[in-house]
Amino acid sequence: MPTMACEIQMIRPGERGRAHRHTHTVVYHAFKGGGTTWIGDQRFDWEQGDSFVLPLWSWHAHENNSHEPAILFSINDRPAIEALGFFGKKLGIERRWNLMAFSDLRTFIEAAAGIGEAKTVDGAHWNLEIGCLTELMAEQEGPLLLFDNIPGYPKGLRIATNVLATARRFALALGLPTELPKLEILKAWRDKTRDLKPFSPVGGFFRSGDGKCSGR
Repeated sequence: MPTMACEIQMIRPGERGRAHRHTHTVVYHAFKGGGTTWIGDQRFDWEQGDSFVLPLWSWHAHENNSHEPAILFSINDRPAIEALGFFGKKLGIERRWNLMAFSDLRTFIEAAAGIGEAKTVDGAHWNLEIGCLTELMAEQEGPLLLFDNIPGYPKGLRIATNVLATARRFALALGLPTELPKLEILKAWRDKTRDLKPFSPVGGFFRSGDGKCSGR
């Protein structure tokens, strides 16, 4: 009876897998590139040469916020679990993955560049040129523009424009597949929001007996 199985998967730049869990244990080895795996509400960053274990029936998802493909090799005991009649799998989206697809703008720009959706422009002048290029690219559904070496300002003091001006970048920012047609992106977002769970607000203002408002 087969007891072990081997698998290999590629995570494309900017890709974020859907959260899921299953009844078999998996040992992963990062064969190429780097990325992040969420297990429950714990974040595990990995790079080439790292190995990690995924406990059975744990919610998890892989993501790649870099500009290069990542390849994970894995060994699991699914054949044995299936033979014993214990195999199970469940798809879902935990609240952690609904918060944001990227931790900051820098990683989003890197991911957008990885799928050909960002371009760096050096030396454009702040008076008219940056605004003109931004409008032209917006009309043509062009790339995200990252302006650097702006005259009169230090190198590294940059401006990003048209950040979410195309359907692909919109999907990327929301952690959705970027290859989907526009209507399919909308459908995928609607499906994703059905799993969102509201939570009570923290803080607020309350009117005291003397008519004054106080914060908490």
